[in-house]
Amino acid sequence: MLGIGTTWNPQSKIEKLIKSLGDEQSRRKLNIALVEEIRAGVMQNFNTESEDGVAWQPLAAVTMKRRKKPTLPILLQNSATGLKGSIQTETSETGGKIYTKKVYARAQHAGNPKQDLPARPFMTITEKAQKGCAEILHDWYVKHKDEIL
Repeated sequence: MLGIGTTWNPQSKIEKLIKSLGDEQSRRKLNIALVEEIRAGVMQNFNTESEDGVAWQPLAAVTMKRRKKPTLPILLQNSATGLKGSIQTETSETGGKIYTKKVYARAQHAGNPKQDLPARPFMTITEKAQKGCAEILHDWYVKHKDEIL
């Protein structure tokens, strides 16, 4: 069978663009600023118990009964060792990431119908973070545009 196709690898194009923009230290500072802006949005989701303003489902009555201090139905953030406290960041001159190593994070974020666990999306890029990242990128571009052009 004969065929024809084409591939486009945006990742390699992005990497080439990034490497052409400024020096390594400057790119790393940019990535730190972007990752921290997005991380602030993730923390906002925890603090407001919502996904960018859309409220998470409240705790089930059975969960409230199991809690030692059920007066405050705080979702996904029981302690510093819990999910909220486990959010970490890494950056380099080519990018960055925000992540957690908690095994149960995926089930909390996406939900688990088999266990009647509703989705409580916390690892999302909020609208405020998107706007903040756009501002950071704009400011960075204005500062480095002579190097690019």
